[in-house]
Amino acid sequence: MSLRARLIIAFLFLSVLPLTAVTLLSYASSVNAFERAAEREATDSAADVSRRMDIITADVGERVDRIFVNAAHPDESGVRENLAPALGDTASFIDRVEFHPEAPALPPVPPAPSAGERAPVSPA
Repeated sequence: MSLRARLIIAFLFLSVLPLTAVTLLSYASSVNAFERAAEREATDSAADVSRRMDIITADVGERVDRIFVNAAHPDESGVRENLAPALGDTASFIDRVEFHPEAPALPPVPPAPSAGERAPVSPA
């Protein structure tokens, strides 16, 4: 082997290979650090958004409850008139509101007579 070939091989082993290894390790370390930072930032942002949504949901729920508690006998027109002012800025978060008033209580139905009994006759 000539001196020139030996110098080329020595140059490769002593400078190019170590520099390549250092560059690859540095790149891999940088990629891992960037991925961890991005993951941590995404987790923090998701937790912040979740916390804010919980606060907004609780606030809207309290305001809607106040609308129905303050009204003695809520009807559809009264609820619609009071809904937007009571909700304030959070009214834009509600897509739709459905009003289902409770049906008035009906008197209890007497039990049906059994086969052997006669139905009571009311005096006329």
